[in-house]
Amino acid sequence: MHNPTQLEHLSELHLSSCKNCKDLPPLWKMPSLGYLSLDNFPSLKSICVGNDDTDIGQPCIYPPPFFPKLEAMIISDMPKLERWHEEVPGQAAVVSFSQLKKLEITECPMLQSMPKMLPLLEQLLVKSARAIPLYHVINLSVQFNLECKGIISVEPTVGWQHADLHFSRLGDSRVELTLRGLTENLERFEEELKRIPCRFIKELRIISCDCLFSSEPSQIQRDIWNHFGFVETLCISGSSNIVQWPMVELGNLNQIRGLELYQCCNLTGSIPSTISDDKYVLLPRLQDLIIRECENLVEVPKLPASLEKLYISRCPKLVSMPIVLGNVKKLRELDVHGCDALTAFTDGMYGVIALRRLVVAGCPRIEALPEGLLQQLPVLEELGITDCPNLEEAFSRGGAYCNLVEAIPHRSRNLA
Repeated sequence: MHNPTQLEHLSELHLSSCKNCKDLPPLWKMPSLGYLSLDNFPSLKSICVGNDDTDIGQPCIYPPPFFPKLEAMIISDMPKLERWHEEVPGQAAVVSFSQLKKLEITECPMLQSMPKMLPLLEQLLVKSARAIPLYHVINLSVQFNLECKGIISVEPTVGWQHADLHFSRLGDSRVELTLRGLTENLERFEEELKRIPCRFIKELRIISCDCLFSSEPSQIQRDIWNHFGFVETLCISGSSNIVQWPMVELGNLNQIRGLELYQCCNLTGSIPSTISDDKYVLLPRLQDLIIRECENLVEVPKLPASLEKLYISRCPKLVSMPIVLGNVKKLRELDVHGCDALTAFTDGMYGVIALRRLVVAGCPRIEALPEGLLQQLPVLEELGITDCPNLEEAFSRGGAYCNLVEAIPHRSRNLA
């Protein structure tokens, strides 16, 4: 195979499990090769080894045509692969895939860069190749106008890590970004955000990052949050710095459809005194709101008319449901669990005309449901009432609500 003219008409090549191979034959010279798959080369350190037609000492600014017809390349399971082209004294290793449209890189943990020239790239997969700087990969997508899907995480000890990134011309971008345990050096973090197209980030998980929240956010905190204007799903957990609703932080996140707050132990739910409660509405496009294990939560601010699902669990100090809940005409699911201090739902609730699921559990102080909610019971698809003695009695045989639940197909066993 070291004489490529013998295989000049070969268009597709699969090589696998060459465990002792340290240098590839000059596959890059094969004039007709259009598809190349290399899998399980545990000893290979580079794809191309110099220009064997050029004398040492004669500088080669550009190597001869490198895979001149190659359109698809798959490389996987190469634990020692470090580079595309081995450095040779007197030669500059400029690797160009002039025809490559599809490139997949999987399980190459030591590969440190991407090819410099990929003028026709249409599809790119980078998985378990964490030595490649994130911005090298992301910038390719910007250069060739590719959409991106994948997972990125940021932690203080390991920095930016990408687990699985897939770029193509089809579909929509959807990157999940997880921030975990950030404590300081926000300036550097914000500089890194500037290097990637944040429009790709649609899911954001923030875990134990108190440095991103403050009662009076700093300019750098505001700048960081301004990068997340395309986020559609946001989960915040383990933050003790959130006391009032983080209005400044969330102020520009108008694309959010789903919000979850989990174990934010100091969150009370109040609105800052500088904001008029009549004018403030939480996230105007919000559809799903989940609040779990926020032990000091007392209230929930106004909810937008777009809300479809509301789930509140184990918030023992919550005393009332949102005042405007009755005007949320799109609300389809309402779940309230383990709210010991909750005494009543919003009066009226005539606007909840789309409700199909109602679950109330572990709320012993609730004695009755408002009239508007009672009128909606016959059209429910699912009803659950448990560990609420007064409500359970009203729904039992002979109770005030007994005749309202007969048509509900899915209901807890303790109901009539």
